[in-house]
Amino acid sequence: MTESYSVHQIIGDDKWTEIDIKDALPGDIVIYFSSDGDASHSGVITEILNLGIPRIFSKWGSAGEYVHLLNDCPSFYGTEKKFYRCRL
Repeated sequence: MTESYSVHQIIGDDKWTEIDIKDALPGDIVIYFSSDGDASHSGVITEILNLGIPRIFSKWGSAGEYVHLLNDCPSFYGTEKKFYRCRL
């Protein structure tokens, strides 16, 4: 079982629904995907700034926890991003 499969299983089991970035709100999550399509990183949206840019709280491996803008994380996590909201 791949990590991506596990991530998608958790998203489904916990009733997370994919949303468009323009609909993102604090408390939603973002998942970053590597170039091979595997889920490589995730974070929680803490705030929506001007122009709809999300601020993210995430953990960068052993480097610690950071609050950062959507595109301001290490590039090896990938450039494709999907947003999810819990529908419980």
